[in-house]
Amino acid sequence: MAHLTEKQIIEAVQNESDSRIFVYLYQKVFPKIRAFILKNGGDMDECRDIFQDALLVFCTKVKTGVYKHDTEIDGYLYAVSRNLWLNRFKIKNRKSSLPVEEVEAVIDDNMEKVMIWREKQHTLNALLEKIGGVCMDLLINVVYHKMSMTQVCEKMGFANENVAKTKNYKCKQRLVQLIDSNADLTDLFR
Repeated sequence: MAHLTEKQIIEAVQNESDSRIFVYLYQKVFPKIRAFILKNGGDMDECRDIFQDALLVFCTKVKTGVYKHDTEIDGYLYAVSRNLWLNRFKIKNRKSSLPVEEVEAVIDDNMEKVMIWREKQHTLNALLEKIGGVCMDLLINVVYHKMSMTQVCEKMGFANENVAKTKNYKCKQRLVQLIDSNADLTDLFR
């Protein structure tokens, strides 16, 4: 793909007119981000995840009119990726060798919270899979769907509400034990 101007990139994202724009950005910007993440303890899967999240931030800001074009697009994507990586790295290792003072505050609080929430969701889903299907279904029904124990009994086939309450308690305890057994997860859910 030929060289594109920043105006062409922004217009393509706004109008969703050319999906090749992402291939272009991937070829142009991803190598810098990959080098930074690999140099600072990441792997290729993490490089791809972080870059995709940065593209999502960029596209969201462009489509909502929040992106002000104060910096070049590749610099913006690099800064967003760097912030996302530093956040993930701190959670992953709790002892980052990178000075936090160097991080530019490019991502506004709302988008950063969305990315942190996505990381927590991913981790929570992995934990729910570890506690088993019945516990996962039960906790999802109680916590996310706000079902009463009567509704849970009907849906999941428990003998009565006391059985459902006991199972709910045991499942929550199992989830808490999994979180407590890993210091990184304990910090993540504070």
